[in-house]
Order: sequence, then C-alpha cells, then structure tokens
Amino acid sequence: MSATVELRAAVALPASVGAFVDAAEAAGSAVVGVDPGVTTGMALVVSGQLVALASAPSWAAPMVVAHLATSMRRLVVAVEDAALRQHYGDDEAAVYRALLMGQRVSKQRLHRYRGRAMGAGSVRRDADNVAQAALHGGAYVLRIAPGVARTKVDGKTFAMLTGWQGRSNSHERDAAMVALLPMARIALKQPSSLFGKERQYIIKK
Repeated sequence: MSATVELRAAVALPASVGAFVDAAEAAGSAVVGVDPGVTTGMALVVSGQLVALASAPSWAAPMVVAHLATSMRRLVVAVEDAALRQHYGDDEAAVYRALLMGQRVSKQRLHRYRGRAMGAGSVRRDADNVAQAALHGGAYVLRIAPGVARTKVDGKTFAMLTGWQGRSNSHERDAAMVALLPMARIALKQPSSLFGKERQYIIKK
C-alpha cells in the first residue's frame, strides 16, 4: 500500500485533498500555502503557477503537510500566522492581553475584535501545528504575518490575479495568495538564501 493510500485510509480525506496530495507528489518540488482555521485552505504552487486548491478540517491539515514533507523532494510551506500580526488599536491590544492572561472579556468586545481573538487562540494554534508538522517532516516553513499577502479577494479578482478558472472558497484563495508571494518562490529555488538550521523564516509586515 502506497503512503498516499495509507494517509487517505487513516485520515478519511475529502476527495479534493486526495487530488491535492497526488498533484503535490507528482510535482516533487512545490510551495504549499496554508490559511489556518476551522476550515483550512491549502494551495499548491508549482514553478510559480497555481495548480491545485483544497480545503481540509483543521485537525487534518498538519497530517497532510507532514505527509507531503516526507514524500516530496523539496517542500516550502507558507503559512499565514495570526500570532505575527503587529498593528492594533489600544483597545484591541487590551482585549488581546486579557485573553492571553485568561481574563474575562465581554461578548461585545470579543465580537468587535473577533479576528484578533481568533489570532490569540485557535487560529494561532492551528498555524503552529501546521508549521511544526512541516518542520518535523523536513520541509521549509515561511511564517507570514497577516497583511503581507493580498488576501480576502473575491473569486473574480482572484481569477484575474492568478489565472485560476476553477471553483474556490475564501480559505483556499487566501492560501493561494500566501503561496504566490515572491519570497515563497525564492525560498523554493534557493532555500540557503533564507533558511538556517531551524528551516523556518518569519516575514513580518
């Protein structure tokens, strides 16, 4: 039984993720962009071209990345890391500090800054899980701060920017925009120019 078949059997992957894994392994060398979340978007970029998109549950994404890290010749995982966000208003920063310290925050304030709250919790954890899985498997990792890539684009704009003609959701589009950053292409072609022994590089806004 091949490693890909074993992965599918163990994780019960959606069909789109299975096709994504097949395309990545066929390429041998690629950038995989990841937009962490309850639904994690993934994008495959080969030779600077977007060739596949997929969505996976947050718990499955690290398994997929770990599998690809061990089965591909060279892999760069570009993950948007909410923990690297740097620009906040004073009240928003106060909410974040309260969350980190385990203090109660009103529902109204949480709703106002729900994106930041997610960065302090599950999304940040999901990003780290993906990064650690990639590193453990031997891949290179780019941790990218929110706002570095042009994300949150609609389908029409996405098609114009990337040439992608298939269906996509917002998570997959965000993953693709991260994977298509010029720095990711450089990382794949010349990893020694960015990475040290830790095999990861942080890109802040």
